[in-house]
Amino acid sequence: MWPGVDAWIREGAAPALVEYGFQLTPGTDASLIQLSIEGSESITLENDGSLAIRTGLGVLRHTAPRAFELRTNGDRQEVPCRMQVDSSGVLTFDVARVDVRLALLIDPGLEWGSYLGGNGDDVPKDMLVHPSGEPIVVGFTYSSDFGTT
Repeated sequence: MWPGVDAWIREGAAPALVEYGFQLTPGTDASLIQLSIEGSESITLENDGSLAIRTGLGVLRHTAPRAFELRTNGDRQEVPCRMQVDSSGVLTFDVARVDVRLALLIDPGLEWGSYLGGNGDDVPKDMLVHPSGEPIVVGFTYSSDFGTT
């Protein structure tokens, strides 16, 4: 994504949690990671370190990030990390590195603020984002109250 920064995204272990994160090569500065948040009504850093993004459709919440320096023996050493948002809505991570010679993993989470589905089995098969920014989800449903055709 940026020089020395790899990004990943996957389904989380907890219900309705999407996990994403960044792995930085040794010596890479975490301030390179800058995520633009657009289309929100307000963005608030909560006391627990989470981020609340209020939109016309509800609230999206990023859980407080965790960061780990990756030791050469495979162990992880947690280091302090917090999110910051500037007045233009750019999200960055402030990490208190102990040893910049080690790789770094930054691991926040995104809790979904709303759901797509109904009272039955809903099976998404694929998803993409249209160039207009709208999500497109294809699949099938057995829900009688799915809410759309």
